[in-house]
Amino acid sequence: MLHRMWTDVIQEGQLHYAPLDPRIQEVLDVGTGTGCWAVEFADRHPGAHVIGTDLFPGQPNYIPPNVEFQIDDVRMPWNFGPERFDFIHIRFLAVRPLF
Repeated sequence: MLHRMWTDVIQEGQLHYAPLDPRIQEVLDVGTGTGCWAVEFADRHPGAHVIGTDLFPGQPNYIPPNVEFQIDDVRMPWNFGPERFDFIHIRFLAVRPLF
């Protein structure tokens, strides 16, 4: 519900404010939750590969071919290289410390 409210009301239908190259290739959605943002972004940018990560599965069964979801903990070392992504999206992420 927060995704829909934020996107429709606050951002007037935009998924981001960042100026992105239309040829964007690699996108990471950290704390993807239900995966709504990742799926919508992938639909709007069919040439981009979008990875959504979260602690728990809970993403839709149908996803565009350019989306993948991974179970991952953002508090742990990342398995991605430092220059891998053209855009990293994080919104409303709250994590507990590991200790």
